[in-house]
Amino acid sequence: MKIVLFVSLLSTILGASISAQPGPPDFFNLHREYQEPSITTKKFKLQDIEGLILKLSEDPRFEVKPVGKSFLGKPIYLVRIGKGNKKVLLWSQMHGDESTATMALLDIFNYLKRGGIENGLTPNLLEECSLYFIPMLNPDGAELFVRRNAQQIDINRDALFLQSPEARLLKSIRDSLQPDFGFNLHDQSKYYTAGDLKRPASISLLAPAYNVEKEINAIRARAMLLIAKMQLALQSVIPNGVGRYDDEFEPRAFGDNIQKWGTSTILIETGAYDNDPEKQFLRKVNFGAILMCLQAIADNSYYQNNISDYWSIPENKNRLNDLVIRNVVLTLNNMEYRSDISLNVAETTGKAYIADMGDLSVFKGYKEWDGTGKKMVAGKTYPVLLKNYKRLHKINQVELLRQGYTEVRLEETPPTEIRETNLLQILGPHENKNNALMLGFNPNALIYENGVVVACLMNGNVLPLKP
Repeated sequence: MKIVLFVSLLSTILGASISAQPGPPDFFNLHREYQEPSITTKKFKLQDIEGLILKLSEDPRFEVKPVGKSFLGKPIYLVRIGKGNKKVLLWSQMHGDESTATMALLDIFNYLKRGGIENGLTPNLLEECSLYFIPMLNPDGAELFVRRNAQQIDINRDALFLQSPEARLLKSIRDSLQPDFGFNLHDQSKYYTAGDLKRPASISLLAPAYNVEKEINAIRARAMLLIAKMQLALQSVIPNGVGRYDDEFEPRAFGDNIQKWGTSTILIETGAYDNDPEKQFLRKVNFGAILMCLQAIADNSYYQNNISDYWSIPENKNRLNDLVIRNVVLTLNNMEYRSDISLNVAETTGKAYIADMGDLSVFKGYKEWDGTGKKMVAGKTYPVLLKNYKRLHKINQVELLRQGYTEVRLEETPPTEIRETNLLQILGPHENKNNALMLGFNPNALIYENGVVVACLMNGNVLPLKP
């Protein structure tokens, strides 16, 4: 990789004014005091946070204004605080279903509003910096908790065409402010790992490339130095849980282009953490990491770090699955072969699907099941149409499973909660189930050992059967 470092960067580093600051973990520990109590889950809409944003204007230090509208006419707000020469722009939820950083920004507003400055950040943060926040760039997507906007455009791939009003707004704000730093705040798939550690990458970081050659100029170098400082702090709260995104240049993306346009851009992608489905712990991690970075910008302390620390972050990899079944025997065209099978569950539907098959030794599952010495066979639908659930309730369902049946048809289908918790999958009178053991399918299957059914696979879960 060709590296271009300007002499001006070196002179800036040598001339930087650096002062001692409290340890980074202090910011993470402060979170509970400032967490916004009205938002407790990752799914929320603009109407749930709009009042919180508007109320900030009661504090004369904050400036709050609608700066544009989404495709469906929802307001998009810009929040400003501070009067320093160092401009920082932070935008969140350009993907409507990526809300962790939005929660953290609400907490940071509380921190700034309620005197948190004196408890951790340098007293002169707002003297040194002007902070600009777009808490929710894609309110239409947030309304449905989906990635794209109402036009079905991925805003983060619209930096050149600018066909979405949200993309046009973000670019116009960036161009008018000319911020020194930009924070591109996202969530990422829970299936990414931090390097080869086979554990979730709870946070992934990137100083995006601004050209195909992945050169490093003064703008990108500043982002790298700040990320180097951030990741060292993150290791104290999520050890071995920090990854680095691949820096292949994406010409349509905002992060790459904002870096190209002259703003040192930091991508923060929030992944997964154990027993944190609503991302409340990772909300705290975002809160601490962002505040630590703002302090470092204010006092220039990020210049104490090295770009080598940035490159030391392990690159994240798509190596995790919800379930991995190991070494099970499958049969196709009367031929037996051994295979691993991975299954994931789609968050939007709750339905499992086969993600991969074959040698999956480099992958790990949140759950794993050893199928060594066992055979998996696609399940069958019971051929008798039953009248209702009462009739099914009188049948020995375990015995039906042992006979290879995994679903049953009813003339009168019961409520959803019964259908979802029943041992056998319940189908309507004319409904069919494709149990093909193929990629993308959600098969019900039986698992045999020595010719006896010992478990069944139902919607991505292996359920052992008692002898």
